Formats: sequence, structure tokens, C-alpha cells
Amino acid sequence: MATVNLGVIKPVFKGAYNNSTAYVLDNIVTSGGSSYICILASQGNAVSNSTYWTQMSAAGTDGTDIGTTITTQGDVLYRDGSGLARLPAGTSGQYLKTGGSGANPSWDTVSSDWVKILSSASGTGSTFVADNIFTTTYKTYKVFVTNLIPWDDNTVCYFQYIKTDGSAQTSGNYKGMVGHTETHASGYNNDQNRRNWGQGELQWTIAGGSYDNTVSTGGNSFDVTFWDPIRSDTYSMYVGNYVGFREDNSNFHQGHLAGAYQVAEAHRGFKLWFNSGSMRYGHITVYGLKH
Repeated sequence: MATVNLGVIKPVFKGAYNNSTAYVLDNIVTSGGSSYICILASQGNAVSNSTYWTQMSAAGTDGTDIGTTITTQGDVLYRDGSGLARLPAGTSGQYLKTGGSGANPSWDTVSSDWVKILSSASGTGSTFVADNIFTTTYKTYKVFVTNLIPWDDNTVCYFQYIKTDGSAQTSGNYKGMVGHTETHASGYNNDQNRRNWGQGELQWTIAGGSYDNTVSTGGNSFDVTFWDPIRSDTYSMYVGNYVGFREDNSNFHQGHLAGAYQVAEAHRGFKLWFNSGSMRYGHITVYGLKH
């Protein structure tokens, strides 16, 4: 019985093209990232020779190796003008900022006109000192005090600036005024207006009554604004508002206070205390405002 040679009945992959290999019909090779199929048996004819080879697929454009582009924890992968690129991690607290269409992203630092400078937890003591908080960075400062409770009855709250050498500003050049209204459970109001002129501190009276600074249901809260306290060519001035409620539910009070140190001198902080006994406070926070 005769033997019939059918040749190759299916394509055979032969790997990368080799000039010394004899190829027959339907052999498939690769070269330069493309693939070719033999259409005429031969040896030593390059795949570019269309007499012997037909291209099956063309090599594409090489992609970016992401594993070698971003190499460090915190890297960000983005596309620049030509391809994928690496943005290294920024510093702690920064945020990722876009430059808009046609620009690359970048890290930037959060900027705010209002910045928290001091934040104290609740505490007790004879004096609260906020030193080294006034600097040239800010022009205006806002102080918030919550639940300030004196130890004794009819207590006066004292305020002094701290000078740039760290000592209290005690000389008698404080000028101030206080407008105060006290509303009692019995139905009458007690309005007081007082001034401090040439004192060694600024003063305002906390609501009368027998306070016990271990009890938190009563207390006084206020806010005070300071303007340019670091400047040495103008007076250091402040203005504020306060409100308080007696713990035995007998009276409520509110007031407005303002004052100045009538000598052009720079200050770096302030202190609060009472004319008698110690105090307890809920929280004291200071913010600086850039101009």
C-alpha cells in the first residue's frame, strides 16, 4: 500500500527565529516581539523576507513597568506629559494638590488663617499661664475659656500680660472697663459698670455666690480678642464677652470687658487668676489669626 506524505497538518511553533535552523511550511517563529509563519521551506532566510515568511502579529509598544516606577511605600502613580510617573510620598500632614488640567499633582501643606496655638485640658490651680503664644506670625489672637469656676464668693478675675522677658506686666498702666448685668431668681437685675484705671492688672467680677470648684454645674465662660500684642510701638489691647451661671440656680450674669496696657510695649503671653483662692477650668484654647 502506497504511503502518502501529508506534510505538516497543523502549524508548529519553533520558538525564536534561528538563522541555522531549517524551517518548513507552517512553522511559526518569533522575532523582535512579532510572530511569523513559514510559507516556503528554507534555511537562513530572515523573517523579513516575504518570499519565505508572512507576519502573523506585530510587536506592540512596550508599557511602563509599574514595579520599577513606584518603588517606595507611599509613592503615588500618575500620568505626566509622556507616560506613567512617580510622585514620592510627601511629609506628614500634607495633602495631594492638583494643578488642574495639563499639570502634574503635587504635595502641599494645609494653610489656614486661623491656627490653634494652645489647647489645655481641664485643670485646677491658683493661676493659669499662657506663655510664649504671642509671636510675629499672627496679628490677632482669640482666647476661649469654658467653665471657669472660682473657689470663693464674689470673686474678681485678674488678668496680666507677660512681658518678653517672661515676667508678669505688673506696673500700674492697665486701663479698662467692665459692663456687667446680674439677673437673680428673685426677679431683679443688678447692673454694674466699673473701670480700672492705673491698676497693676485688668479686673472683672465673676458672678457672686458661694462657689465650690468641685462642682461643675455652675461656671463662667468667656472669649477674649487680643490685637497685635507683640508690637512694641502701640498699646496692647483686648476686648471680650463673658457669661456665667451660679451652681445653686440663684443667678445668671453676663458682661462685656475691654482694656489696654497704656505703654507701647510688646508682650508674649498672659496669665489669669482670682483675687482669692484657686480656680477650676474646663478648657482654655487660643487661636492665632493671620492678616
